[in-house]
Amino acid sequence: MVKKIDISELHEGMTVAEDVCSAFGTRIANKGQTVDSGIIALMKSNRVRSVKVIAGSSEQDEAENVIKLLAQSMLFARNKAVFASEEFVKPIIADVIGLVKSSPQALEYIDLLMQLRDYSETVFAHSVNVALICREFANWHGMNFEKTQELTLAGLIHDIGKLQVPVDILDSVRPLTEAEFKQVKKHSINGYMMLKGSEIPEIIKRPIIDHHERCDGTGYPMGYHFQEISEYGRIIGMVDAYEAMTAKRAYRDRLCPFKIGAIMLQESEGKYDTLLLEEFFANILNPYIGSKVMLSNGYTARLKGINKQDISHPVIELAGQTIDLSMANIKKSQIQVVGIVYE
Repeated sequence: MVKKIDISELHEGMTVAEDVCSAFGTRIANKGQTVDSGIIALMKSNRVRSVKVIAGSSEQDEAENVIKLLAQSMLFARNKAVFASEEFVKPIIADVIGLVKSSPQALEYIDLLMQLRDYSETVFAHSVNVALICREFANWHGMNFEKTQELTLAGLIHDIGKLQVPVDILDSVRPLTEAEFKQVKKHSINGYMMLKGSEIPEIIKRPIIDHHERCDGTGYPMGYHFQEISEYGRIIGMVDAYEAMTAKRAYRDRLCPFKIGAIMLQESEGKYDTLLLEEFFANILNPYIGSKVMLSNGYTARLKGINKQDISHPVIELAGQTIDLSMANIKKSQIQVVGIVYE
């Protein structure tokens, strides 16, 4: 695992993780080279301020122990409304951990996650679940390894700015006041500024600002429109909103995924990237096929299929009959799916 250290921390026996060059482009040390007193002196004479090295065995062991702890915390924090089965989510968590470990900034991501976990369990759980869902979306969307890693890591740190929001506000058991909400809304800018000078790539940091922007310009903090919002920002903004509504809060119960689909696809039309949103709901709701659902008229039915163009009106089976709730003559009755019956 690679870590970045100040030149004052460099000592003999360490292994250089990448080529080190002077300000004029002259190579001082090669990737994989073992550090000796001559290399240290040469770096100092060339005013090299920091260098990336490969963590030693003891540091590696410590990092592995922290990673195991994080994996356990992620499993505990999973959103059961999205990942009902522990056995189903375990491989996804392992994959996300693998994406973190393979990043050149692995130790920085691990440190940020531990800070979140220790500061607010609520924010940590939300960040983890957004990242897990982003990992799944990358799979549905056919993203390659690099894009999958970028999107997942961006999901993990999208709310890092909440480290600067008072914890009593973050973990409030009541709706926030207007003044408190104003403080929370600063987390997008604050989070980006926290990491502005870090080695984390811009493509991963940018969604920190973007994830509360909306395609119609009604979001914050900048009021960006569709073309001004990064692709990962549009995806994470969508996932962030969905996860927040499916998660149970002290002051409200979780919302039904089909109700959320109606809100995001119809009531909030224009705020999200429509193509991404349709793809998202077509996939996120598939695991519920075959489950019992509660209808708005009080009846319980069996979910048979998803209508991609009308998420809140799926195909159901009721009293032995297959009924498409999106059909015009049935839709007039305004019968919708309002809940999942967990058997």
